[in-house]
Amino acid sequence: MNRHAKDGLFVKTNEYYHKICYHQILWVEASRSYADIHLRDGKTVTVACPLKEVYRRLPAATFIRIHNSYAVNLFEIDTFCGSAVKIKGKIFTIGRTFREETLVCLNVLGIPKTKANQIIINY
Repeated sequence: MNRHAKDGLFVKTNEYYHKICYHQILWVEASRSYADIHLRDGKTVTVACPLKEVYRRLPAATFIRIHNSYAVNLFEIDTFCGSAVKIKGKIFTIGRTFREETLVCLNVLGIPKTKANQIIINY
């Protein structure tokens, strides 16, 4: 893996490719056959490929798919409650099929990772 693949990805805007470092990405949102990449500086970059493809290129240790429409940066999650996480004031619902993996990745103190899937989630 080359150096650029380790710290970011290049996206095309107009005629140029611009590098977006992974640590700049807060979340990625599906928008039909496009994906909106939301950045720390408040900007949104729309790319002409689906969320599934963008997510496949993001580092698994940093990003998690929490819903069919969202992948989020684990290091940017401020709080979570029941079936939702919050990043910079925006609330994201955790989809049923993504709950167990999300809870394991959140590393909740007082809840053994083997018990994460037994939590009753009420929101």
